[in-house]
Amino acid sequence: MSPEIVAWISQQAPGFAQLSLEERNAIADFSMIWSFFEGTRLGGSGGMQTIRKFAEALEAQGIIGGCGINMYLPYLKERYIDGGQFNYRFSHLHIERSNNPPEIIDALQNDDASEKTKLIGCLGVVFRLRNNLFHGEKWQYELREQEQNLRNATTFMLSCM
Repeated sequence: MSPEIVAWISQQAPGFAQLSLEERNAIADFSMIWSFFEGTRLGGSGGMQTIRKFAEALEAQGIIGGCGINMYLPYLKERYIDGGQFNYRFSHLHIERSNNPPEIIDALQNDDASEKTKLIGCLGVVFRLRNNLFHGEKWQYELREQEQNLRNATTFMLSCM
């Protein structure tokens, strides 16, 4: 981000000035990689339907295993489940705004879910992170606790590409 943008947003957004350079970079990296992922892999139209089509294409090619699901999904489970129950962070994903994709729940709770379901579930979470960031939800709590979350999502998207 340019110094002018950082200065302006630091004056406008509570908490932004306290974000580290690493946190700001994680936001910028996620934004760029999501844009590229959506444009090149989801036909310029991100959403659960295009995520499902993307997963079906990878399954047909036999390359879902290259996405790093087994590295990303454990992180998601640790972040969104406490004691076998979905936690407050999960509720803040607002999956209901994406029509409650069953693959997200299945990927997080069912170890026996298919690789395709796990991929759709993981990308569904990334899509919700995108929506919450781009539509302002994450600003409500000043982008706190997001650096590792966005870095992991970015790394996962890179693996899928």
